Amino acid sequence: MLKGWHEKALADFNEAIRIDPTYARAYCDRADLEDDLRESDKALRDYDRAIQLAPDFQRAYFDRAVYFARQGEYERAIPDLTRSIRLLPDDLDAYAARAKDYAKLGDHERAVADAKLAVKLKPTTEIYLQRARDLHLRATAYRIIGQQELAARDLREAVRLAPDDTGTIDALAWFLATCPEERVRNGTEAVSSAKKACEMSHWMDSGNIDTLAAAYAEVGDFEQATKYEQQSLNDPSLAPKARKKREERLQLYKLRKPYRDRLDGSS
Repeated sequence: MLKGWHEKALADFNEAIRIDPTYARAYCDRADLEDDLRESDKALRDYDRAIQLAPDFQRAYFDRAVYFARQGEYERAIPDLTRSIRLLPDDLDAYAARAKDYAKLGDHERAVADAKLAVKLKPTTEIYLQRARDLHLRATAYRIIGQQELAARDLREAVRLAPDDTGTIDALAWFLATCPEERVRNGTEAVSSAKKACEMSHWMDSGNIDTLAAAYAEVGDFEQATKYEQQSLNDPSLAPKARKKREERLQLYKLRKPYRDRLDGSS
């Protein structure tokens, strides 16, 4: 799965579950793959099964929360993150993810409280992909409390650690294109990074294309921004709330306005 060999990964997960239908980790790992493949219904069934089999399986709660957030269902993500924190109280990822979900729901007070806790915690793993994810999520926490330079630092370090990870590169491009603070934005670098993410995903990930549209809007090329935002909307697996957000961005670009992703409660 880490190498992107989806068919082989799925075959192995299926075989593991056939051998042991009670193996919760295999269901959770298969759900992660299905989520990446935008097979949303299958992913949710497998997350639910993993938790049913192992009610104290912390990662299953965290990963299901990430799944809900991708669907724009932040209200469903927060209880899973709360359970994840109870099971692993010093996990900066869970605090940062919950902070972002609170911010998306407009609950700035809770978002800031979780973000402040997250930035006090340090990444503990030496596994480079996990460490990159830790830094990505801590960057989110820094954004919420208005420390944009520190967010940029963490995202750049995440890309340094995982230069071949599409999600990490996309996260940096999105931040450089959409940060509300002008001194932090870098449209040219955002376009370059977003293009790289699109190429690495073979132009199959509509989220990467959505980021490229935002990057072009930041450099003032609204024709390209409109083109790529429309292309991103061709994804049939797009969740309704995510589709609505992209449609709103498309209208902005048609009005020749860039998009600003505000997690710090500013307007």
